[in-house]
Amino acid sequence: MDVKATVNILGTCISRDTFSMHPDDGGYKVQKYVNECDPFYFVCKGMDIDKEKYDAFDASKFKFSNFRKRCMYLDATKTVMDYIKEADSDFLVIDTALFRISSMRWGDTTVCVSNNRAPFFEALRKAGIIKEKLEEKLKVPEEDFDEMLEDFAQEVLKVYKPEQIILIEVRGVFVNTDGEKTEAFGNLDNIYSKNIRVNAAFEVMKKKLAGCHIIPALDALLADKNHWLGRAPMHYTKELYDYQYECINVINEKLPREEEEKRIEELRRRYTNIYYEKYYNKISEGYALDIAEKNRELMHEAKKQERLEKQADLLLKAALHARSGKAEKVDTGIKTAVVYGWTKVSEFILKLLAENEIKPVAVMETTNRKTVGEEYISGGVPVLRRGTAIPKADCVIVADMISTDRIIEKLKKMPGIKYYTAEEFAGMVKAV
Repeated sequence: MDVKATVNILGTCISRDTFSMHPDDGGYKVQKYVNECDPFYFVCKGMDIDKEKYDAFDASKFKFSNFRKRCMYLDATKTVMDYIKEADSDFLVIDTALFRISSMRWGDTTVCVSNNRAPFFEALRKAGIIKEKLEEKLKVPEEDFDEMLEDFAQEVLKVYKPEQIILIEVRGVFVNTDGEKTEAFGNLDNIYSKNIRVNAAFEVMKKKLAGCHIIPALDALLADKNHWLGRAPMHYTKELYDYQYECINVINEKLPREEEEKRIEELRRRYTNIYYEKYYNKISEGYALDIAEKNRELMHEAKKQERLEKQADLLLKAALHARSGKAEKVDTGIKTAVVYGWTKVSEFILKLLAENEIKPVAVMETTNRKTVGEEYISGGVPVLRRGTAIPKADCVIVADMISTDRIIEKLKKMPGIKYYTAEEFAGMVKAV
């Protein structure tokens, strides 16, 4: 079989599964693959490890494969790029899930915190295979990413030209499915905080690897409850891997960059719509019900309530975007609207209003917290605090996804008020 191109991977299973989910790796030859190293302390003194004793050490009780064990050795000895360089390749694939992990300081070096590594390295120390002892856990703040990732980028660029590098944008998702039912993960705050890190790293790496190929994340995305590696926020349904694989095929055509980016954007839109058509009704209903059940005892705690709103807002924003598929402006007869709820979803609804030449009369705050102390948002739209009477408008659009049912029950008792859920409104009008 002819090989389309050779590939090395510096990232996670998200990159590897892009090939392995397709027969014969989709026609590509994956030569070197390093899973989860520490990119923030990529160039520093490595551990002094007796390789022969390390290879002989039984890691079975830690449930580490030989592959995982090798990756940890490369990370600890800071020889990742030496290993990658052993096989020339047409492309190096990097996915941004690599940047979600914090670090552990062991003596004068670091290793990444992942998959039960601390007990493993402590066992190595007790066996006399390493001398270093765990000093502390480190977490590089997002504002230091630009400085801390400079060495990582430079080491990569010593081996690969930008046009040989494929950077995949990754984010953890809040919902998993078995194809029929959906449920939310229980660790939403953790997923959200890791997404912040991953997004920040993606923006930094786009600049430091300027000229590389970019595969953007889909607007709508789900985890696979039956993924071969287990249920996790970054173990996706097959549609994601199909999308990334098709993007790599486009990149391998070596088209003019403008044409390549156009083709990838077409794929992004198409696969976003595939997710919507196949899963969306299950996402919106299953997610809302599961969140309400799992977090019933937290709903009255303002701080955690706000966090939960952020999770729902991010998911629904993506789903609403996928749903908003009309190409032309639609005459709905709506000239003015009130947006009920100041959330991420309401920001998206305001964009839909502008695109469809509908005037936003006001945004109604639904909690007691202040919205950054402002009385107006962009465009001079007033923010009305909780308890204020709803101003006159053609309709009210409910953008508070956590409290939708409660707000609708309230609106039903107000004669003459026409209302829509955010999903209903997004499906009626021209997309942004």
